[in-house]
Amino acid sequence: MIVLLIVICLFFCLFDLLAEGKPTLQKQLYHIAFFTIAILCTARYAYGGDIAHYIPYYKQLTGSYRYNVENYYAWFEPGFDYYCTICKRVGLTFWEMTAVISVLYWGAIYWLFSHIKSHHVFALLALVSLDHTVFLEQIRQCLAIALVIYAFCLYHRFSWKIIPIALLLMSSTIHKTALPMIAFLAMCWFVSGLKTDKKAYIMLALLLLSCAVIALHPILKQFVPLLPSSLQNSVSYHLMVGKRVQKILILYLMAIVCMAYYTDSRGSKVQGVQGEFSNPKEEKRERLYHWMIWCCMAVIVVLYQYYLILYRIRSYMLPFILVWLLNTLATTKVKDVLPKQMLAAIMLLFAVILTIDLPRRHAAMKGHVYNTSWVWERVHHSEKEIHNRQLEQARLFWEYDNQKGLQMGYK
Repeated sequence: MIVLLIVICLFFCLFDLLAEGKPTLQKQLYHIAFFTIAILCTARYAYGGDIAHYIPYYKQLTGSYRYNVENYYAWFEPGFDYYCTICKRVGLTFWEMTAVISVLYWGAIYWLFSHIKSHHVFALLALVSLDHTVFLEQIRQCLAIALVIYAFCLYHRFSWKIIPIALLLMSSTIHKTALPMIAFLAMCWFVSGLKTDKKAYIMLALLLLSCAVIALHPILKQFVPLLPSSLQNSVSYHLMVGKRVQKILILYLMAIVCMAYYTDSRGSKVQGVQGEFSNPKEEKRERLYHWMIWCCMAVIVVLYQYYLILYRIRSYMLPFILVWLLNTLATTKVKDVLPKQMLAAIMLLFAVILTIDLPRRHAAMKGHVYNTSWVWERVHHSEKEIHNRQLEQARLFWEYDNQKGLQMGYK
């Protein structure tokens, strides 16, 4: 299924390149691609390895949260338990519950990506290639990310404060990764006076190359005891697996190089050249966003080796980074387009490599949890038949494939 989604994005990316200079046609292609991807993701049925936890949990829930808690059916964060309890009360099936989350997520992405000035399809390709695990499998975090994006969009569009803060707090009750993420962004918000220019991105590039050579696990694990007790076990688990040489290194590095190359022209905007902004508040907000994007990229660089924990954290940052990166490339006054073209070529090549590597990895697995599974299969099979089939694949995945992956990570 992941390959199918990537191939669809690659197909529309090629048409987007052919439609260069025709912005109306490019937007139409993006809308077709976006809604195709969103519909297919929403139509997935009992998909992935995490259903081994979610399906039994949802089946045992009742329409009473108090009853669920008293009978130990509330397995996850309280916000997600409340959400599922409400879904169960109104009679939603497991698929309908996940479909609501999918619609909320893709609605948030659509709103956020509406701020991109051009080449929306490339942003969609990057999101599908790098973040497919979140919106296909990790439904709790997917819902938390959607609320974070809605909070940003409401603040950015209407300058609201109370509702965005409420949404951020709500997201922290749905998935525990949202809590440190919100704390990190809050810290960045209050130290936004630092300068983010070309030198800052050069430093990021050097740091990334260093992280590809030096193991940071002995350093990072020293910070684990400083985290809330509810997060310590999870963070320790996700830091177990590390890999220094990854194909994505060149993609990260090229994105940072592009930001370094084109930031000064956009940086003049950020630094408030007269005439760029009619409102000083807009200038200040632009500088703040730039600083926070740089901080998010720094976190990705530092955690580059530890892809298990990076999958969790990067998903909150990636949509915002894509918007800022593409807008920087679109508004730059530098006429040299070679770095842009190299970044686009590397992104396309990375996506093509994924379509080759993923089927090979999947064929070697015992639990084929990534096979396509659609809601329209209910025409020929009962819910129980499909659930049993998918749950058996998930059991094999956790029993064999996940353990094998952890052992390879130790090496």
